[in-house]
Amino acid sequence: MRRAMGDRFWSFVSKAGEDDCWYWIAYTNPGGYGMMQRSGRGTVDRAHRISWKIHYGPIPNGSHVLHRCDVRNCVNPRHLFLGTNADNVADKVSKNRTARIVGSRNGLARLSEYQVVSLRALMDGGMSIKALSRQWSIPGSTLRHIKYRRTWAWL
Repeated sequence: MRRAMGDRFWSFVSKAGEDDCWYWIAYTNPGGYGMMQRSGRGTVDRAHRISWKIHYGPIPNGSHVLHRCDVRNCVNPRHLFLGTNADNVADKVSKNRTARIVGSRNGLARLSEYQVVSLRALMDGGMSIKALSRQWSIPGSTLRHIKYRRTWAWL
């Protein structure tokens, strides 16, 4: 059974050198992870998890399969390792892949760090939120969150 799954699995992989990323070329979910339906089970699993199972066997309960390369559709077993949820979060933080850490590099950010610091200085200097809202075309609620450090608190 493991062999049949492996043959089907590898038909969806673009392999390169042993130490290079091996890319999943079939369906990827919106998060960028390769996805594959397991034969005869009707369930779908992430491709990197299937790669782990093919090469190393079952994934222990509570474990995650993490990428050393940070390429979500990579299925090279040499790039994968097991870890806990805490390991996954620590890995993400250490590589600056969290929105709070990256600030304006977050895709949803509308302001830069410099703009936030400037807005705070103007509000601390007595300029009203209403006036700033009109001048900068920023909702008053956003300015209040900045002023009272509900957002951008680390600045």
